[in-house]
Amino acid sequence: MSNPSTGFYSAGNKAVIVPQLSLLTQGAPRHVVDFVTLTRSLYITLLLSTCRDIHHGKGTSEIFAEDPNVLVFSLHRYGSGFYPGSGPANDVGIGRGKGRNINVAWCPPTVIDRRGRHVEVDAPPVSDGDYITAFHVLVLPVLSEFKPDLILVSAGFDAVDKDPLGYYRVHPECFAQLTALLVPLAPIGMLLEGGYNLCATAASVEACVRVLLGESPAPLPGSRVAGVTGWSSIMRTLLVQQQYWQSLGMLNFLQLATTTPADGEWEDDNQHDGEEVPEAQGEQEEEYELQEREFDEALEAAA
Repeated sequence: MSNPSTGFYSAGNKAVIVPQLSLLTQGAPRHVVDFVTLTRSLYITLLLSTCRDIHHGKGTSEIFAEDPNVLVFSLHRYGSGFYPGSGPANDVGIGRGKGRNINVAWCPPTVIDRRGRHVEVDAPPVSDGDYITAFHVLVLPVLSEFKPDLILVSAGFDAVDKDPLGYYRVHPECFAQLTALLVPLAPIGMLLEGGYNLCATAASVEACVRVLLGESPAPLPGSRVAGVTGWSSIMRTLLVQQQYWQSLGMLNFLQLATTTPADGEWEDDNQHDGEEVPEAQGEQEEEYELQEREFDEALEAAA
């Protein structure tokens, strides 16, 4: 496991919480799910830790890599130098913890050009339909099999539409719907994390809290259908994880596939014409890395 802290965190808050929960629930089953979905993390006792932040929950997945009682589920942007560059689909955990790290690493498919180089396909940004599909194809089947006692969610919102760092198109209504899908499964704890558009983050927080208070989530403003990046990323994870989860076996998946939309219902990629990710993204990623280095230097100076 890495020793120095990275990113914007000095301590893994969920990793601190889980052992305390274990002490409070001695004699009871300890199953936790950690969700790193809109790009950071989520936990449960059978703990599911889910990260919804757009960055991989690297520290959380490393801390629980060998723990069969903690399921860490992360949906995050991957590739093209995006920070922190960890969390590929084939990172499944270690030893008894194999299959307890599940990464949906959002990355466009690649093709081989004339020079033999792997080049990413120019695809629309990840949006509501990709997250909704990942939950129905991967998250919900695994949770029905894992049966967590508690779910801890790293509620990061930098995958939200208009975020200056993530450049994805997930709407607050989608975060609310994802929360509603988890509510029936186990008690939920949500820890506010990333999000760099204050208005969009505030709207996302409000949407999730309303669901936790018993309100129904609002309809999605966009498509519920996954795009090319979503499906290719989901299939990579499915192929890797099906050996660890009976619910992800190909027979079950083929049954699910019979309910997918007809060809004419798939999202039209042409609707994204003229909405390309700004060229300034590379400059902002460099600025992010600079901030992270400055943060590390400040920690060293304070030591």
